[in-house]
Amino acid sequence: MDQLPLLLSALIVVESNGDDRAVGDQGAAFGAFQIHECFVQDVNRIAGTDFDHRDAHSRPTALWIATVYLNYYANRDRLGRPPTAEDRARIWVGGPDGYKQRSTLRYWRKVRKVLNSLDRS
Repeated sequence: MDQLPLLLSALIVVESNGDDRAVGDQGAAFGAFQIHECFVQDVNRIAGTDFDHRDAHSRPTALWIATVYLNYYANRDRLGRPPTAEDRARIWVGGPDGYKQRSTLRYWRKVRKVLNSLDRS
């Protein structure tokens, strides 16, 4: 079963507690997922879209951006194995190679805690 929808829900809780209007990282991150402009530009390159950074305030658009980004960077071909929720969360916070970085482990622990609570509900 695909765990991506549950992970996306956990990311929303960790990043903004569900606030689509959130602005963080000193004005650099927008929406429920706290999407940075470089993520939007990367997804535009990957998918041939024309989103603006402000579109990250739209929940449906932000979900689409997050899904495209994570499916592009967290996949069997790229990782050499099926991606885990940990891989995806660490890529979300650390970029394409975030799953390899020790600095993303703390973020993963936060996401895992939320995932565990969502999984029980």
